[in-house]
Amino acid sequence: MSTKVGTFGYVAPELIAPMTGKYTSSVDMWSLGCVIYWVLTGLIPFARSSVLDMFPIEPLETSQVSDAGVEFLGELLTVQPDRRLSAVDALQHEWLQEVRQWGEKLEAMAKKQELPKIKYVGPVLYDWKG
Repeated sequence: MSTKVGTFGYVAPELIAPMTGKYTSSVDMWSLGCVIYWVLTGLIPFARSSVLDMFPIEPLETSQVSDAGVEFLGELLTVQPDRRLSAVDALQHEWLQEVRQWGEKLEAMAKKQELPKIKYVGPVLYDWKG
């Protein structure tokens, strides 16, 4: 691939920096990390800083993202494309397994009409018992 397109705040660093002009599908994994970060925090991870900086962890902590979730995002938002998670590896990551199990639990509760009471606490923060 060699055509450079992207949206500010979501584009992988190898598309910004002048390099060989070639890139791989790892640019999509970078963008996925940015989208997941936004869904969890309501913020674009590199809106105010350089992508060469580490992504801001504080908003993830405020949103109560687990350590496995922070690790997952760190492995997607790695500047070196060859060190970034592949799609196959991302699907096997501990955090996605946790999310999948949580979804299955909610689905089972919905079938039994035993959904937990969910109270909106803030952007993507919910307090629920179940």
